[in-house]
Amino acid sequence: MRISRHRVLSAAVTAAALAIPLGATATPAGAAQKDVLDQAGYSLTAGPDSTVSLPAPPPPPSGPLTMPTGYQAPTALLGLVGALITNAVPPQAVTWGASGSATTLVVYDTTGTWGYLGELYAMAAGNLAGHFGRVTAEPAADYVAGQVNNYTATIYIGSTYNEPLPTAFLNDVLATTHPVIWAANNVWQLSGTEGSSADQAFEAKYGWDASASYFDTSDDATTISYKGQTFSRNAAAGADILAPRIVTPAAVSVLGSANCTDSSGGAVNCAPIAQSSGTSFGWAIRSANLTYVGEVPFSFISESDRYVAFSDLLFAALAPSAQPAHRALVRIEDVSPTSDPSELRQVADYLSSQNVPFSVGVIPTYTDPTGYYSGGTPQTITLAQAATVVSALKYMQSKGGTIIEHGYTGLGAQLPKARHTPLTRPAGTATGSFGPAPCPVTQAFGPARARSPGGCCSPRQG
Repeated sequence: MRISRHRVLSAAVTAAALAIPLGATATPAGAAQKDVLDQAGYSLTAGPDSTVSLPAPPPPPSGPLTMPTGYQAPTALLGLVGALITNAVPPQAVTWGASGSATTLVVYDTTGTWGYLGELYAMAAGNLAGHFGRVTAEPAADYVAGQVNNYTATIYIGSTYNEPLPTAFLNDVLATTHPVIWAANNVWQLSGTEGSSADQAFEAKYGWDASASYFDTSDDATTISYKGQTFSRNAAAGADILAPRIVTPAAVSVLGSANCTDSSGGAVNCAPIAQSSGTSFGWAIRSANLTYVGEVPFSFISESDRYVAFSDLLFAALAPSAQPAHRALVRIEDVSPTSDPSELRQVADYLSSQNVPFSVGVIPTYTDPTGYYSGGTPQTITLAQAATVVSALKYMQSKGGTIIEHGYTGLGAQLPKARHTPLTRPAGTATGSFGPAPCPVTQAFGPARARSPGGCCSPRQG
């Protein structure tokens, strides 16, 4: 059977990754990769198959790590600060998700030209953590002392180099016994200036020296090794993984490694800046209760991306007793009012015959506002005008399919960039980017099921 119009996404991944929160397609490298989001309207650029993808943060400065202006080293490991507990939540925080076995605090960056990326990455991390229970996300600047001890685990996404992190947050991360997952920038703020008493205390507890680590700006790793598997990493993500300087190997577990290769993909020794004697360096490490990942794992992702490895890392923090379950999700992608009803029925018949449950990503409205695909005549078709497609979708439901509202409109890849609603909380409103969006419900199917807490109705390219 040939499926020509719809992509079938299947990922044999752990349960945490079953709801792919971002466009699951890699984008090729190019000079414009860093410019895929327009800060004014959060425009998104699609790859060759029209799938939207998040960019990587801008490259960090070269050379030794520096501290932000006004930085104060944490003192928790020097015995000067005790662990705090608080039930306070800053007004900027947003909580979502169903109750479960765990709760997660997601802390993200907001400053600088690219500060808005932090919220997007926080959505991605929160979508994953939401598989385990309720999630609270908030800007790092708004952190309240003691919060980390009120959640099962904390995830910090360091997307802005030298985001001025509150000293209270740094102290709490160092003092807590709860699991902390730290990704990308600013981990050196936990350890203080290289050689300082704070740095020595960090090294003694965790077995590696964050302040003496370097971003490997020479090796643009295109694969990540994790649990005996090799995951892809788009070259567009850049040669900017922080290579940890491990000083006490017995105290540090290397969970995943970035592989150094030549232009043909052959293994080569990593550059000296990686401080590694082999052909790989630590991409994800764990010591004590701190898990560190050397980059933001949500940029330019694909079905085989290292993003899957990051998803699996959440289990140790949020569900350490969970047993491995090798499951897969099949999603029929980009079904719209212009889809072929006969083809949809064939897909449903085949999957049902194999006893495979599946989901169907439906775009309720097809629109070609410039007539790009219709000879210059603008065209808009809704499901209400496509009775045979609606009938086919109901047939898919009867065969075990789950209908998911996949955006609201489908725009051709050759059209100008789709504008997305700004992700900041509108002044005077109670619901921001993470809260429920007012989604139009397709009458034919009943309540729509949103894929993310931020909104199932965002305009999208499809």
